[in-house]
Amino acid sequence: MMIGVVQHGTGKAAQINDIRNVTVGGKTGTADTGILSGPGAAAHDWFVGFANLDGTPRIAVSVILENGAGTKNEATGGLAAAPVAQQVMEAYLSTLTGH
Repeated sequence: MMIGVVQHGTGKAAQINDIRNVTVGGKTGTADTGILSGPGAAAHDWFVGFANLDGTPRIAVSVILENGAGTKNEATGGLAAAPVAQQVMEAYLSTLTGH
């Protein structure tokens, strides 16, 4: 199911297309802070996921952007946190593949 989230759902920004035989799975989320206004009011955006290379698990990540990393409630885990996770996973996998 987590692979489906990245391939077809809210986690598409975590896809890694530049490295062969990589499968990415994950889950996005947004957590309200309970603060109604001010600098702490924006929700926390998150993504937790993993990447397999040639069918072997290689890396797991968790990205939490507190208060939407300053995006004023417009971000979600899929829009803000998933791209960060993608960059981390791709950077690590590229050390294994030379890409």
